[in-house]
Amino acid sequence: PDVVWSPDSSMILTYRYDERNQKPFYLLKSWYENDNTDIEFIPYYRQFAKDSEISYYELCIIDTDTGEIRWLDGEMPFDEVSFGGRGDFTAKWLDDSSGLWYTYVGRAFREARLEYVDSMTGHVRTIVRETTGKFLNVSDCLEQTGYGKYRFSNLITPDRKYAVWQSERSGYAHFYLYDFESGECIRDITPFEGIACKILYLDMDAEEIFFTANN
Repeated sequence: PDVVWSPDSSMILTYRYDERNQKPFYLLKSWYENDNTDIEFIPYYRQFAKDSEISYYELCIIDTDTGEIRWLDGEMPFDEVSFGGRGDFTAKWLDDSSGLWYTYVGRAFREARLEYVDSMTGHVRTIVRETTGKFLNVSDCLEQTGYGKYRFSNLITPDRKYAVWQSERSGYAHFYLYDFESGECIRDITPFEGIACKILYLDMDAEEIFFTANN
């Protein structure tokens, strides 16, 4: 199973997956062996694009000492999540293990959310929600370098005062600073005609973010 360990190893974030309301898709595997061609149909389950979005992931935090399961109370994602099985993550813990954040992108790439989770209660709060009628690109092309192996170019500061969110709303991918408590956008912190790509490091003492960019 995919899991994300808390920094102090006291908790893991994982999920329960229910595919009973999904329809089977099939992959065709074929190979040539002993002068014969063999084929195999491999089923996997997913909704058709015309179907209503039915959530089938339930996220939870498990206490590794007691086995207690805390189910997250936020909006359940209906689409695939990745907690390490493929080498990258859609969730990242705060260094003190008091909370974590994860990014969810809707199937049609028209909605994305930055969610904060209190690890002691499982309560989820949406910090940023962005929607568009076209296409949202917030994953930096699935690069697995930079801010750990976290897939997205956003973060919540360790003191939980601010959030940084990558958006192409201006026509360029820039980083925007948000107030953690109110969810209000404060300003564009990369006001240049270029593309802010991957967050590499956050220096809280200097209040600086190191990131890659291109024109």
